[in-house]
Amino acid sequence: MAAIGTTDEPWMDRAAGQLALGYFRALCALPYRRRLALAGWLFAHPLARLGRRLAISRANLALIFPDMPRRAREAIARGGLDNFGRTFAEIFSGEEFAARHRLAPLSGPGLSDLVQAFEAGRPLILATGHIGNIWATVVALRARGVDTAVVYRPTGKRAFDAAYVPALEALGGKAFPRTRAGTRAMVRHLRAGGALVMLIDQFTHRGALLDFLGQPARTTLTAAELALKFDAPLFPVYGIRRKDGVRFEQIIGTIIPPSDAAGMTQRFNDDLGAMVRAHPEQWMWMHRRWKDVPGIYG
Repeated sequence: MAAIGTTDEPWMDRAAGQLALGYFRALCALPYRRRLALAGWLFAHPLARLGRRLAISRANLALIFPDMPRRAREAIARGGLDNFGRTFAEIFSGEEFAARHRLAPLSGPGLSDLVQAFEAGRPLILATGHIGNIWATVVALRARGVDTAVVYRPTGKRAFDAAYVPALEALGGKAFPRTRAGTRAMVRHLRAGGALVMLIDQFTHRGALLDFLGQPARTTLTAAELALKFDAPLFPVYGIRRKDGVRFEQIIGTIIPPSDAAGMTQRFNDDLGAMVRAHPEQWMWMHRRWKDVPGIYG
């Protein structure tokens, strides 16, 4: 792979990555609460139209909540963007963020099952989505001795990824890219009894066409397939932002019983869907999640 900053990277990608990195570094000069509030406001308002984020959010919300008043959908769209901005500011805040959440209590109906599996030395699959900020829950799990690792999708902007990936590792443990080498490392981690954090709520061309929030959505089966292959319990996990915008509720969902990969993944989609309906302003509506719905994105 070529080094960061070499000329084989398009100059626009290189410039965009450096600009984004500079933006988050500048934010980190502010006091913590002000930093998060400003990051959220910037993404929800001045930066909302970049990459059609606001337009895609509106289209998704009109699909899922057609009977909801437009003003209410707009508030949810802006809230999702606010949460996205805060989340990235938290990731780049590193130790400041982690120190606030390591000792936070874990809760949820699956907590006792997770503790039992962890104490038995079993590998764990922790499935989640882009809602709230999962890293608050992950740092709390790591503080309790769980050897977590995360699977991530590189942004393609090398200057940004060169800082973003170490920031993820500081919070979530080892970070495995979605590549062949990353897959081999991930398998070694699971065989050693580690826990794998997987965000599986984004569109993927090779995904199974399952239901999500009442609409067909292609979803990767990888988390369930790994759970079956390595006899690893599959748990939905979430970090739901509290009303103050800074603290979180760390939730371990009910264990998904082993069956077949598609059925297990549908169970996760249902669980995440219920969480999104309960906290719609915290989900990433700006993603083109329902590409199989004709005409939704223009």
